[in-house]
Order: sequence, then structure tokens, then C-alpha cells
Amino acid sequence: YPEDYSGENLALSSLEYRFLLSKRMGGSPSLYIDRLGGALFFDIGDAWSGDEVKLKKDWGVEFRLKILPFCRYSLILRLGIAWPLDYKDKEGRVFFNIGGIF
Repeated sequence: YPEDYSGENLALSSLEYRFLLSKRMGGSPSLYIDRLGGALFFDIGDAWSGDEVKLKKDWGVEFRLKILPFCRYSLILRLGIAWPLDYKDKEGRVFFNIGGIF
């Protein structure tokens, strides 16, 4: 969603289908590329105050690259696009994230 939402309460749920595209891609000891995957997802949630809850929904697709910098810990690089299902502007939003996945 192109706007920020805030409130005293938060509800969020996500459903994902993850798939592997390639594994053990190789690299150097300083940057080992472990695997490339993807995901289809559906999110629903809201942040609100008071009694009015208006759940927002979106769906999207993303690519995930798992890397092992210096072979010590794993990082996930995620690049994707999400489309709102209940917003007047149906244009997709591209996102990039670096972090972990549990």
C-alpha cells in the first residue's frame, strides 16, 4: 500500500508458497551463494485504534537469494512485487529486503 498505517492494534497474516529454483550455486569464501528461490504470497492485515478494523489485502511474487557472507551466517536478499487487492490504485509496488527468514 502506498500509505502508512498506524494504530494501537495490529493484525497481520501471510500465506506463502515457496519454491526452489537452484541450490548450491557456489562462489568465493567471502561470498558463497547458497540458493535461489521464489515465493508466491498473500497478505492480510491492518493497524487501527478504536473499534474500526478495515483489513487490507495484497498478493505478490518475489525472488529470494540466500547468501553466506564469509561462510558464517545466512542472509536472504528478496526482490519482489506486490499488488493491492482492495485499494483504488491497483498498481504493483516493487520492494527489496535484506534479512533473515525463519
